[in-house]
Amino acid sequence: MFRLCYIIVCIAFPLSFLSCSSANLQISDCEINQETNFFVIEEINKSEIDNLSGKRLAELKTKLIVQINTSLTSKSQLIQSVEGEISQEQFLVTTTSESFGDLTNPTVSFCQKGKTRFVTLSVDKEKFLNKIRLTLLNKIDVTESMMSSFLESYNDEKYSFNKKKLEQFENEIIQIESLNRILISNPRLFKDDYKTQKVIEIKSMFNELSKLVDSFDREMREIDELIAQKNYKSAYQKISSLNDLYDSNSNIGKQISAKKSKIKDFIKNFWSANYRMFHKYVFEGKFNYARENVLVLWMLTINDSLHSEYKKIKGTYIKELVKFETNRLMNGKTKKSEITFGIDISSHDGATNFSLDRSIPILSFGLTHNFLVNPRIGVIAKFKHNTNSNLGFEEISRDFNNPFNEICGGILVGPLEINFGKVLDYDFTSLETKYSIFRGDKKGLKNYIQLHVGFNYLHFVNNVKLNQFSVSTGLNYNFRFNRRLNKKEKKYIASLHKF
Repeated sequence: MFRLCYIIVCIAFPLSFLSCSSANLQISDCEINQETNFFVIEEINKSEIDNLSGKRLAELKTKLIVQINTSLTSKSQLIQSVEGEISQEQFLVTTTSESFGDLTNPTVSFCQKGKTRFVTLSVDKEKFLNKIRLTLLNKIDVTESMMSSFLESYNDEKYSFNKKKLEQFENEIIQIESLNRILISNPRLFKDDYKTQKVIEIKSMFNELSKLVDSFDREMREIDELIAQKNYKSAYQKISSLNDLYDSNSNIGKQISAKKSKIKDFIKNFWSANYRMFHKYVFEGKFNYARENVLVLWMLTINDSLHSEYKKIKGTYIKELVKFETNRLMNGKTKKSEITFGIDISSHDGATNFSLDRSIPILSFGLTHNFLVNPRIGVIAKFKHNTNSNLGFEEISRDFNNPFNEICGGILVGPLEINFGKVLDYDFTSLETKYSIFRGDKKGLKNYIQLHVGFNYLHFVNNVKLNQFSVSTGLNYNFRFNRRLNKKEKKYIASLHKF
């Protein structure tokens, strides 16, 4: 018997190919009779003429067999696993191209059109299909004989053995159906010279064996056990498999339909109860209990609609859990940065005593970052606006009685604040020292008010006589922000997304 080439091309996995023959290399015209030949043609490089690699030849053989007759089947599979307390799921969809055929000594030809070079791989249709026909008839006879022998020696107690034999027969049936489709797709050459009816009969025989191996009573007992364990999803999957094997109008078929309907009712009621409890526990912040509800709902996803609803519920659980845990971790954390707004009353006339009639208001805006909150250690940068200097120095050329601005920066140590600055538009530098006599919040948790006293020193670069001291008192309002999770806490929060 000639060799059978069985090629499976799976889109989700690498191509696997069984080489069936060697090729006869010859130069010929590009014209190939489509009525009498199956063929594929591809553009090649000049160096590949008479030097086609084994890999390239294998690819051409694969494409030729798939082109002759391709049957695409799509299969969805749900894979579930439980690791510890974590349930994981994955939907796998595979699309497979199945073709059978003999490619003994296909013709490999090279040709050129203009500057483009081509390679063609071809087989004679009639010879190819005749071999397919002989293979089909032989496989039908052999498979029918094997299934008859199996039926005569069938042992109900050897369940695993029976299952294994049934899988072997299933593979044979797949090959028979694929070979038959090749012949059916070419009725001009093979009108009634193939046993399509025989294919139908052997498939029916296989279905009867399937019913025998998958004992109905045993399956129904297993389904009842799953229902008792509240494993409704597995019970529904099993009853659905049985439903495909029996006629819905038969007594067994009606029994299966009734059981299937009962399981769907169980699932509906159990889903509703767990859905209500899930939202109750989330509202109360009892996420350990809510997680159990989510796992139960996953075990009830018997169709796309419930699976879509489950994904929404799981998303809600993760979102609310992350929010809850983030707030829990952030509660009590210090806010290390501050935005400060202040107003000071300062005397700028050189007097050593403080007097309201010689004082001016100073407005300030600052940004603080604390390395430690209690005791306070940090840095500060701020902008100050002196509303009126009241200095009136005659020694300088411009009027210094107008409002002027300062920029300064400094350090914070406990209640003490020291700043160095520059007066804008004037050649003055400044030193400011403040001592906090009241600070509303020392824990770094909330906004606070601060009262302070201090003194200021203005230094004129070119004239020491213009140096001035002043005393001040003031009030600040500080907005705290920049509360952060540490690296370990961030890693924990990120792990919550992996349900």
